[in-house]
Amino acid sequence: SLEELPVGRKKKSLYWTSERAFRAEMHHFCAEYMGALGQPVSWMPRLVDFRRAGRDDLVAAISRYGGTDDACARFGLVPYREWGYFDRNRALASDLLAYLREKGWPTDTMPDRATLEGDARGRDLNRRLSRLGGRSLVGRRLGLALTGRAAFYNDKINYGPFSLEFAVEVLEYIKETHFAAAPGAWASADMLDPETVGAVALPPPGDLRAHGRRDLADLIEDYGGPQQVARRLGLVYEDDFLEEERELVQAYLRGEMS
Repeated sequence: SLEELPVGRKKKSLYWTSERAFRAEMHHFCAEYMGALGQPVSWMPRLVDFRRAGRDDLVAAISRYGGTDDACARFGLVPYREWGYFDRNRALASDLLAYLREKGWPTDTMPDRATLEGDARGRDLNRRLSRLGGRSLVGRRLGLALTGRAAFYNDKINYGPFSLEFAVEVLEYIKETHFAAAPGAWASADMLDPETVGAVALPPPGDLRAHGRRDLADLIEDYGGPQQVARRLGLVYEDDFLEEERELVQAYLRGEMS
């Protein structure tokens, strides 16, 4: 329950005149609140979560510093609108793959609506598929063959080869990297573009190879390259230029540049 979550204490209004104090308090809150929920501590909770935790002082400070996106960019956090979308996609792909395997069904085919409505788990998956664009859209993005009427109406739409197993591997790998990140880790060049603040990104193939995931890097190339894979998974792709910009902004935030 919320009462059991460690959320710190309210601070007096003058406390927030110090950006350093605000940063420390934000990082502390995220570490305790998101950690207690079993989520990466570099993810910023929703504003309603701050309020439910009795931290209206932090909500007011976030507003004073320009709002959620500005606070996330300034303090290296991922906003809910980004991590929420990513995590819903990740969980759906993972749960769909597990469901298909448990049923003994092909993992390269999207079940039709009637089949999914046959049990409680299938109905839950169908509901979540609808929220993310529907069986046809999600199926095409994940490289799943469509059946029934969906196949008839979408037979001329082909995004190219793909794999549900690959999608799950990549999305789970990305979440693992977020679990490994401390609050403040995502201070980056994204702050230069308000529309992509804290956007969850597809790791560059070079980074994947450097971290022992040559298999994923090679499959990214097989499936059309980083930009194509990122689009299909709803991710941002970080090219070398953006990585250089990220390093410059991180240096600035550390006070190494004026």
